[in-house]
Amino acid sequence: MSVPAFDPPAGATRYASDDASTDRVALAFADLHAALRTLGDGRWSPTYYRVADGSDWSALRDQLGQQARTAGWEPHPGLGATGTGGYPRQAWSDGRHVVAAAMVVPPTGSDGATVLMVLTPRE
Repeated sequence: MSVPAFDPPAGATRYASDDASTDRVALAFADLHAALRTLGDGRWSPTYYRVADGSDWSALRDQLGQQARTAGWEPHPGLGATGTGGYPRQAWSDGRHVVAAAMVVPPTGSDGATVLMVLTPRE
């Protein structure tokens, strides 16, 4: 299996939990993981990146999508564009496996992180 080698966006850093965003990130991961399981795949390894506040999901999705297409993966039509709680998400597939990404924003007025979550299949 050749999983896309997703490069993080410029300026992104590894996300470490914070009081404002951690619960939202955990809920988004659980929701996305459950949605992916309905697509018939197995288990995923998450990677979390802190991205700039105000990051544009469309630009992040397009950047990841280009990397996925370069690896021979296409958008997966079986995953809705929005998860429970309203976070944006996207999945790609090589016909056998699925990778996915989502963006979680902190509560308004908090000093939490905006987090890009990337799930790749475990081998």
